[in-house]
Amino acid sequence: MVKFVSGRVTNAWRIGVAIENTDSGVVLTDVERNMPADRAGLVRGDSILAIKGYQVGYVGGSMFDLGDELQRRTDPTGKVDVLAFDSRNRRVK
Repeated sequence: MVKFVSGRVTNAWRIGVAIENTDSGVVLTDVERNMPADRAGLVRGDSILAIKGYQVGYVGGSMFDLGDELQRRTDPTGKVDVLAFDSRNRRVK
């Protein structure tokens, strides 16, 4: 489980990633330097599976948007737990 401190931009939390939604989470297609995802060690090709225990991407034919879940689950100080898959080491972190 990765702990993020999200950056707040125009009243919205963001972690600095571009994504592709899949049936097994969201695959990171880009990671912005010095943003929370980069500081947590995520890189292009890694996947975010869940935000604070809530799956993201396509689940049972419905789409659960990463950005929407970040807004719902991030605490007032910008902290949120993220379940991610490290594509380099082939393990969940």
